[in-house]
Amino acid sequence: MKLKWFAPTPVQALCILNSLKGKDVLTKAKTGSGKTGAFAIPVVQRILSQKDLKNENSIKALILAPSTELCEQIRVVFTEICFYSSHQIRILRISPDESLQAQEPRLGENPDILIATPGTLVKHLQRESADLSALQMLVIDEADLILSYGHKADIQKIKTYLPSVLQSFMMSATLSDDVTELKNQVLHNPVLLELKEVAKVNLKQNVIHCDEKDKFLLIYVLLKLKLVPGKTIIFVNDIERCFWLKLFFERFNIQCAVLNSELPQNSRVNIIKQFNKGLFDLLIATEETNNE
Repeated sequence: MKLKWFAPTPVQALCILNSLKGKDVLTKAKTGSGKTGAFAIPVVQRILSQKDLKNENSIKALILAPSTELCEQIRVVFTEICFYSSHQIRILRISPDESLQAQEPRLGENPDILIATPGTLVKHLQRESADLSALQMLVIDEADLILSYGHKADIQKIKTYLPSVLQSFMMSATLSDDVTELKNQVLHNPVLLELKEVAKVNLKQNVIHCDEKDKFLLIYVLLKLKLVPGKTIIFVNDIERCFWLKLFFERFNIQCAVLNSELPQNSRVNIIKQFNKGLFDLLIATEETNNE
Protein backbone atom coordinates (compact mmCIF):
# COMPACT_ATOMS: atom_id res chain seq x y z
CA MET A 1 0.00 0.00 0.00
CA LYS A 2 1.52 3.33 -1.05
CA LEU A 3 0.22 5.18 2.00
CA LYS A 4 1.87 2.60 4.28
CA TRP A 5 -1.01 2.72 6.73
CA PHE A 6 -0.88 -0.62 8.50
CA ALA A 7 -2.63 0.43 11.72
CA PRO A 8 -4.68 3.49 12.66
CA THR A 9 -3.07 6.31 14.58
CA PRO A 10 -4.81 7.32 17.84
CA VAL A 11 -6.60 10.22 16.16
CA GLN A 12 -7.72 7.99 13.28
CA ALA A 13 -9.05 5.28 15.57
CA LEU A 14 -11.14 7.72 17.62
CA CYS A 15 -12.32 9.91 14.74
CA ILE A 16 -13.30 7.01 12.47
CA LEU A 17 -15.19 5.29 15.29
CA ASN A 18 -17.30 8.37 16.05
CA SER A 19 -17.78 9.39 12.43
CA LEU A 20 -19.15 5.96 11.51
CA LYS A 21 -21.77 6.55 14.20
CA GLY A 22 -22.85 9.64 12.28
CA LYS A 23 -21.56 12.14 14.83
CA ASP A 24 -19.98 15.52 14.15
CA VAL A 25 -16.35 15.56 15.27
CA LEU A 26 -13.96 18.31 16.37
CA THR A 27 -10.40 17.05 16.48
CA LYS A 28 -7.49 18.88 18.08
CA ALA A 29 -4.24 17.29 16.97
CA LYS A 30 -0.92 18.35 15.57
CA THR A 31 0.19 18.03 11.95
CA GLY A 32 1.54 14.53 11.29
CA SER A 33 -0.93 12.82 13.63
CA GLY A 34 -2.92 11.26 10.78
CA LYS A 35 -5.75 13.81 10.66
CA THR A 36 -6.25 13.51 6.90
CA GLY A 37 -6.85 9.78 7.12
CA ALA A 38 -9.13 10.35 10.11
CA PHE A 39 -11.69 12.14 7.94
CA ALA A 40 -10.84 10.68 4.51
CA ILE A 41 -11.54 7.06 5.44
CA PRO A 42 -15.09 7.62 6.79
CA VAL A 43 -15.89 9.96 3.88
CA VAL A 44 -14.91 7.29 1.34
CA GLN A 45 -16.67 4.56 3.31
CA ARG A 46 -19.96 6.47 3.40
CA ILE A 47 -19.88 7.32 -0.31
CA LEU A 48 -19.10 3.72 -1.29
CA SER A 49 -21.87 2.33 0.92
CA GLN A 50 -24.38 4.60 -0.82
CA LYS A 51 -23.12 3.73 -4.30
CA ASP A 52 -24.54 0.25 -3.77
CA LEU A 53 -28.01 1.75 -3.27
CA LYS A 54 -28.01 4.63 -5.75
CA ASN A 55 -25.48 6.11 -8.12
CA GLU A 56 -26.47 9.74 -8.56
CA ASN A 57 -24.12 12.50 -9.66
CA SER A 58 -23.80 15.04 -6.87
CA ILE A 59 -21.16 16.56 -4.63
CA LYS A 60 -21.45 14.45 -1.49
CA ALA A 61 -18.38 15.56 0.46
CA LEU A 62 -16.72 18.99 0.66
CA ILE A 63 -13.24 19.37 2.12
CA LEU A 64 -12.05 22.92 2.80
CA ALA A 65 -8.33 23.60 3.31
CA PRO A 66 -6.40 26.88 3.64
CA SER A 67 -4.00 26.58 0.69
CA THR A 68 -3.51 25.04 -2.74
CA GLU A 69 -0.63 22.93 -1.45
CA LEU A 70 -2.68 21.39 1.34
CA CYS A 71 -5.62 20.81 -1.02
CA GLU A 72 -3.27 18.89 -3.32
CA GLN A 73 -1.91 16.80 -0.46
CA ILE A 74 -5.46 15.92 0.58
CA ARG A 75 -6.36 15.03 -3.02
CA VAL A 76 -3.39 12.66 -3.20
CA VAL A 77 -4.48 10.90 0.00
CA PHE A 78 -8.05 10.46 -1.28
CA THR A 79 -6.73 9.19 -4.62
CA GLU A 80 -4.57 6.58 -2.88
CA ILE A 81 -7.43 5.46 -0.64
CA CYS A 82 -9.70 5.13 -3.68
CA PHE A 83 -7.08 3.30 -5.77
CA TYR A 84 -9.32 0.22 -6.16
CA SER A 85 -12.56 2.19 -6.42
CA SER A 86 -11.53 5.06 -8.70
CA HIS A 87 -14.25 4.01 -11.16
CA GLN A 88 -16.86 4.62 -8.45
CA ILE A 89 -15.63 7.78 -6.71
CA ARG A 90 -14.73 10.97 -8.55
CA ILE A 91 -12.44 13.47 -6.81
CA LEU A 92 -11.85 17.09 -7.81
CA ARG A 93 -9.53 19.75 -6.39
CA ILE A 94 -10.18 23.42 -7.11
CA SER A 95 -7.88 26.21 -5.97
CA PRO A 96 -6.42 29.52 -7.17
CA ASP A 97 -3.72 27.91 -9.35
CA GLU A 98 -6.24 27.52 -12.19
CA SER A 99 -8.83 29.84 -13.73
CA LEU A 100 -12.48 29.56 -12.74
CA GLN A 101 -13.43 29.01 -16.38
CA ALA A 102 -11.13 26.00 -16.65
CA GLN A 103 -12.60 24.47 -13.48
CA GLU A 104 -16.27 24.96 -14.35
CA PRO A 105 -16.67 22.00 -16.78
CA ARG A 106 -15.28 19.57 -14.19
CA LEU A 107 -17.48 21.06 -11.47
CA GLY A 108 -20.44 20.60 -13.78
CA GLU A 109 -19.82 16.85 -13.67
CA ASN A 110 -20.58 16.93 -9.91
CA PRO A 111 -17.65 14.99 -8.43
CA ASP A 112 -18.37 12.91 -5.34
CA ILE A 113 -15.60 14.62 -3.35
CA LEU A 114 -14.72 18.29 -3.80
CA ILE A 115 -11.53 19.67 -2.24
CA ALA A 116 -11.27 23.45 -2.28
CA THR A 117 -9.84 26.60 -0.77
CA PRO A 118 -12.64 28.71 0.72
CA GLY A 119 -12.05 31.74 -1.51
CA THR A 120 -12.15 29.76 -4.75
CA LEU A 121 -15.29 27.87 -3.73
CA VAL A 122 -17.10 31.12 -2.85
CA LYS A 123 -16.40 32.46 -6.34
CA HIS A 124 -17.87 29.33 -7.94
CA LEU A 125 -20.92 29.42 -5.68
CA GLN A 126 -21.55 33.04 -6.63
CA ARG A 127 -21.23 32.09 -10.31
CA GLU A 128 -23.61 29.15 -9.69
CA SER A 129 -21.04 26.74 -11.12
CA ALA A 130 -21.00 24.59 -7.95
CA ASP A 131 -24.04 22.84 -6.47
CA LEU A 132 -23.89 21.85 -2.79
CA SER A 133 -27.59 21.10 -2.38
CA ALA A 134 -27.00 17.34 -2.01
CA LEU A 135 -23.95 17.66 0.25
CA GLN A 136 -23.78 15.09 3.06
CA MET A 137 -20.36 15.67 4.63
CA LEU A 138 -18.35 18.82 5.35
CA VAL A 139 -14.72 18.82 6.46
CA ILE A 140 -12.86 21.95 7.56
CA ASP A 141 -9.20 20.98 7.74
CA GLU A 142 -6.65 23.14 9.56
CA ALA A 143 -9.49 25.34 10.81
CA ASP A 144 -7.15 27.59 12.79
CA LEU A 145 -5.10 28.30 9.66
CA ILE A 146 -8.20 28.92 7.55
CA LEU A 147 -9.28 31.59 10.04
CA SER A 148 -5.81 33.11 10.40
CA TYR A 149 -5.56 33.37 6.60
CA GLY A 150 -8.63 35.62 6.63
CA HIS A 151 -11.27 33.17 5.38
CA LYS A 152 -13.81 33.70 8.16
CA ALA A 153 -16.12 35.67 5.86
CA ASP A 154 -15.74 33.02 3.12
CA ILE A 155 -16.83 30.28 5.54
CA GLN A 156 -19.89 32.33 6.48
CA LYS A 157 -20.82 32.69 2.81
CA ILE A 158 -20.31 28.97 2.13
CA LYS A 159 -22.61 28.12 5.05
CA THR A 160 -25.53 29.79 3.30
CA TYR A 161 -25.24 27.27 0.44
CA LEU A 162 -25.14 24.16 2.66
CA PRO A 163 -28.07 21.83 3.42
CA SER A 164 -29.48 22.08 6.93
CA VAL A 165 -28.66 18.44 7.68
CA LEU A 166 -25.15 17.08 7.13
CA GLN A 167 -22.28 15.51 9.03
CA SER A 168 -19.37 17.83 9.73
CA PHE A 169 -15.74 17.48 10.80
CA MET A 170 -13.31 20.14 11.98
CA MET A 171 -9.59 19.53 12.31
CA SER A 172 -7.37 22.03 14.09
CA ALA A 173 -3.97 22.15 15.76
CA THR A 174 -5.31 24.69 18.27
CA LEU A 175 -8.66 25.51 19.86
CA SER A 176 -8.62 29.31 19.87
CA ASP A 177 -11.67 31.47 20.56
CA ASP A 178 -12.17 31.87 16.80
CA VAL A 179 -12.08 28.10 16.26
CA THR A 180 -14.55 27.60 19.12
CA GLU A 181 -16.87 30.20 17.58
CA LEU A 182 -16.67 28.44 14.22
CA LYS A 183 -17.36 25.10 15.90
CA ASN A 184 -20.56 26.50 17.42
CA GLN A 185 -21.70 27.70 14.01
CA VAL A 186 -20.84 24.62 11.95
CA LEU A 187 -20.95 21.55 14.20
CA HIS A 188 -23.98 20.04 15.95
CA ASN A 189 -23.33 18.44 19.36
CA PRO A 190 -19.82 17.42 18.28
CA VAL A 191 -17.57 14.88 19.89
CA LEU A 192 -14.37 16.65 20.99
CA LEU A 193 -11.21 14.63 20.40
CA GLU A 194 -8.34 16.39 22.13
CA LEU A 195 -5.33 14.15 21.93
CA LYS A 196 -2.69 14.61 24.56
CA GLU A 197 0.73 15.40 23.18
CA VAL A 198 3.09 12.54 23.85
CA ALA A 199 6.75 13.43 23.60
CA LYS A 200 8.57 11.11 21.22
CA VAL A 201 11.81 9.66 22.50
CA ASN A 202 13.53 10.41 19.19
CA LEU A 203 12.52 14.09 19.17
CA LYS A 204 15.35 16.51 19.86
CA GLN A 205 15.28 20.28 19.90
CA ASN A 206 18.53 22.20 19.80
CA VAL A 207 19.20 25.93 20.00
CA ILE A 208 22.49 27.38 18.79
CA HIS A 209 23.34 30.98 19.61
CA CYS A 210 25.70 32.56 17.09
CA ASP A 211 26.45 35.86 15.40
CA GLU A 212 24.67 36.79 12.18
CA LYS A 213 27.91 36.56 10.18
CA ASP A 214 28.45 32.95 11.27
CA LYS A 215 24.98 31.55 10.47
CA PHE A 216 25.61 30.47 6.86
CA LEU A 217 28.87 28.75 7.78
CA LEU A 218 27.23 26.99 10.71
CA ILE A 219 24.39 25.67 8.54
CA TYR A 220 26.91 24.47 5.95
CA VAL A 221 28.86 22.55 8.61
CA LEU A 222 25.69 20.97 10.02
CA LEU A 223 24.69 19.72 6.57
CA LYS A 224 28.13 18.75 5.29
CA LEU A 225 28.97 16.71 8.37
CA LYS A 226 25.46 15.17 8.21
CA LEU A 227 24.68 16.35 11.73
CA VAL A 228 21.20 17.02 10.34
CA PRO A 229 20.35 13.77 8.48
CA GLY A 230 17.55 13.13 6.01
CA LYS A 231 15.04 15.58 4.60
CA THR A 232 15.47 19.09 5.97
CA ILE A 233 13.38 22.26 5.80
CA ILE A 234 15.12 25.54 6.62
CA PHE A 235 12.79 28.40 7.53
CA VAL A 236 14.04 31.95 7.05
CA ASN A 237 12.53 35.38 7.70
CA ASP A 238 12.13 36.73 4.18
CA ILE A 239 12.21 35.87 0.48
CA GLU A 240 15.53 37.59 -0.16
CA ARG A 241 17.24 35.44 2.45
CA CYS A 242 15.79 32.32 0.77
CA PHE A 243 17.68 33.08 -2.41
CA TRP A 244 20.86 34.18 -0.63
CA LEU A 245 20.95 30.85 1.19
CA LYS A 246 20.21 28.92 -2.01
CA LEU A 247 23.09 30.67 -3.83
CA PHE A 248 25.36 29.91 -0.89
CA PHE A 249 24.50 26.19 -0.97
CA GLU A 250 24.93 26.01 -4.75
CA ARG A 251 28.52 27.20 -4.39
CA PHE A 252 29.18 24.01 -2.43
CA ASN A 253 27.14 21.75 -4.76
CA ILE A 254 24.39 21.25 -2.19
CA GLN A 255 21.10 20.61 -4.01
CA CYS A 256 18.14 22.54 -2.65
CA ALA A 257 14.97 24.38 -3.64
CA VAL A 258 13.22 27.54 -2.53
CA LEU A 259 9.55 27.77 -1.53
CA ASN A 260 7.95 31.19 -1.12
CA SER A 261 4.88 33.24 -1.99
CA GLU A 262 6.44 34.83 -5.09
CA LEU A 263 6.45 31.49 -6.92
CA PRO A 264 3.35 30.51 -8.96
CA GLN A 265 1.08 28.05 -7.18
CA ASN A 266 1.81 25.29 -9.73
CA SER A 267 5.54 25.70 -9.12
CA ARG A 268 5.07 25.45 -5.36
CA VAL A 269 3.00 22.27 -5.69
CA ASN A 270 5.63 20.72 -7.99
CA ILE A 271 8.44 21.65 -5.59
CA ILE A 272 6.65 19.89 -2.73
CA LYS A 273 6.06 16.81 -4.92
CA GLN A 274 9.76 16.71 -5.87
CA PHE A 275 10.77 17.11 -2.23
CA ASN A 276 8.48 14.25 -1.19
CA LYS A 277 9.86 12.05 -4.00
CA GLY A 278 13.42 12.65 -2.81
CA LEU A 279 14.68 14.57 -5.86
CA PHE A 280 16.32 16.85 -3.30
CA ASP A 281 16.49 16.68 0.50
CA LEU A 282 16.82 20.36 1.37
CA LEU A 283 14.02 22.91 1.15
CA ILE A 284 14.39 26.60 2.03
CA ALA A 285 11.07 28.23 2.93
CA THR A 286 9.72 31.49 4.23
CA GLU A 287 6.33 32.42 5.66
CA GLU A 288 3.48 32.37 3.15
CA THR A 289 1.85 35.78 2.72
CA ASN A 290 -0.93 35.12 0.16
CA ASN A 291 -4.40 34.64 1.57
CA GLU A 292 -5.02 31.65 -0.65
